[in-house]
Amino acid sequence: MPTLTPEELREAKRRKAEERRSQEARLIEEDRRERERMARESELQEKHTQLENYVSGIYDEIAKLSTKWPTQPVSTLALEKTNRAIRSARELLAGEKDEYLDEINELISAGDNPEARDVVMALRQVKDALVRMENRHRRAWRGF
Repeated sequence: MPTLTPEELREAKRRKAEERRSQEARLIEEDRRERERMARESELQEKHTQLENYVSGIYDEIAKLSTKWPTQPVSTLALEKTNRAIRSARELLAGEKDEYLDEINELISAGDNPEARDVVMALRQVKDALVRMENRHRRAWRGF
């Protein structure tokens, strides 16, 4: 093994220290990115859970009404809540690349409010989209 001069030895130590600092900086940056990703996933999961609960409550009530009176128009309040759920789902799923998202549209009251069975179908589409989203994120959300 060749003997290094004091200058070469200092240069080798300097390079080694620089490599160590560079590696530490990369690890710190990777850790920061991972924490940010986890925070985004946690926030996404929270929004998903809230919307899922909101939609389930409306769906259950309208489904009960639909069983007794399927062709009965829903109330204006039920229609407003349903459209809010649809808007929220479309916003939440905007970046999800869900191929069926375009089929979920707000319900329009053209004179009379939509029938209960139509509202149930729209809410079911929202519920199914939320399930698909949960399936896509299951691995990331498992730790929360």
